[in-house]
This record gives sequence, structure tokens and C-alpha cells, in this order.
Amino acid sequence: MFGFHDHVINPRSGRPESHPSWVGEVFHTWLTWTMAILFIVFSVFYYIEWNGFLFSFCIAAFGVFLIFFGFYRHFALNKKKADLCKAEVAYESSLARAFESFN
Repeated sequence: MFGFHDHVINPRSGRPESHPSWVGEVFHTWLTWTMAILFIVFSVFYYIEWNGFLFSFCIAAFGVFLIFFGFYRHFALNKKKADLCKAEVAYESSLARAFESFN
């Protein structure tokens, strides 16, 4: 997506961790959904108040576009989180195999 990355590896322990940009991505996703709702509400208000169908339709269409864009960002981040979980499982299983050799 736009500026959020894959998981990172902690240089001290080697454990996979979430990238700090993921916090911003969650904020941007919620901001996108909030703006979409505001655009749709404003388009309804504009149509009721001034009967401007074309302008209110354009605003509502942009709001619907923002909703789909927010879902796209949300699902992309969920995919990154799933990859992080797989990396954590692989890391823990490699540690378990390493400590089994000592027993």
C-alpha cells in the first residue's frame, strides 16, 4: 500500500515484529471510513436542502469509493498481519527445534 511495509525482524532477538507504519495504516483506514460517511451524509443534506441531484450524486459516489478504498486498505493490512503470524510460528518452531537438540 502507501507507506506501510512488511513485518520487520528485531535485530537483537531475531523475532519478527509488526512495522511501526501499521499503526498509521490503521489510523488512515478509520479516517477514510469516517470521511466516506461524512461525504455521504453531506450529499444527503445537500440534496434535501438545495435539490442539487448531480452534485449530491457525485459527492455520494466519492463517499462510496472511499468506503471501498478503506476496505481495500483494511484487507491489505490483515494480509500483512497474517504473514506476520506465519513468520512468528516459523520463528518459534525454529527455536523449539534448536532447544530440542540440547535435550
